Parts: sequence; structure tokens; C-alpha cells
Amino acid sequence: MIFEMIKKELITQTAQKLWNTYHERNPYKLCELLGIRYDYLALGDDPDSIQACVVKNSRCYAAVINSDISRIKQYFALFHEISHVELGHADQLGACTCSNLFSSKETSVMEIEANEFVAEYYMDTRETLEVLRETNDFFQTASIMQVPPAIMDYKYRMLKYYELVRRECPIQTWSDCMKNLDCGDGWDLPEYL
Repeated sequence: MIFEMIKKELITQTAQKLWNTYHERNPYKLCELLGIRYDYLALGDDPDSIQACVVKNSRCYAAVINSDISRIKQYFALFHEISHVELGHADQLGACTCSNLFSSKETSVMEIEANEFVAEYYMDTRETLEVLRETNDFFQTASIMQVPPAIMDYKYRMLKYYELVRRECPIQTWSDCMKNLDCGDGWDLPEYL
């Protein structure tokens, strides 16, 4: 329990530090600022397809994004991979090979941490709380803040952890939520993309 508390606080601090340094919500520009290379590769569009991954070679990081998924999924998948770099997950995996990339018992913990990081980085806590108070509705808040409900769920979990909200979240998102991002009607990528 203590380790989980320290980890959540570290996730929040790391996300805030990155935001305070770059103030950048465009993941493609953020990659450039962080020196993370990225490229696209056709990996399929079925539900079990890999959305993206990040690898480390020497001191360089590279993200591979599935070119067969929607632009919105690519956008958040890249944020997710940036999270793995910033949280040190790419360093923990060591040399990345197909055989060790998805076999670690730590994988789902790392996926949850990366999702929490995306939510902490992408969604300002004060703004999120204001919109939640105004709407009193989880899904409407996600829509207004232009985030998929899965990302809103992870932000809500962090707000609950910090005791800033009391109610339980109306949805339960799993660690592999990036595969099934549902952005709802009327949601589009930010204008700068």
C-alpha cells in the first residue's frame, strides 16, 4: 500500500514536472522536445493489434505507432509511450525484443501507471474539478475536456486517490484501454494536428 502511494505521487510529480517544463499537449512535438523518435508501422486494426510500443537502444528511445488505427488512437497511444519513457519503464525492460516485450509480470502494472501518467499530464486537475462540479456528470466532463472516457477514468482514479472526489467512477477501465479508446460522438483531435 505504501509503495502504491509513493508510486502515484511520483506519477503526478513526473507529469507535473514535464508539463511545467514544456507546456505541450501535442505528443508529436513533445517527442521532438524529449528526443524520442517515432515512426509508423502497419500492425493491423483488429482489437488485439499492438497500438504502439517504445524501445530503447543505447540512450535513444523510439516509439512505433500502428498506422492502421485511427488518428485519435495514434495520438493517445503516443502519449502513452511517452509515459513509459518518462516513468522509466523503457529503461526497466532493458533491451527490447519481441520475446520479452509482452512476457513480463510487471506489464499490466506499467500499463496502468502509463495510463495514469497520461491522465495526469493531459488533464489539469483544477480544470477537471471545475468542469466536474459544473456538470456533475462524468461523461459530459470527458466530452467538454475532449478526452475519451477511459482517460477520464484514470484521471478520476487519481482525483479519488488524492481525496478530491468522493463518488466511485461510473466506469471501470482496464490496463489495455488504449486498444479500445471510445471518443464518443463529436470528438476530434485538437486543431494543431
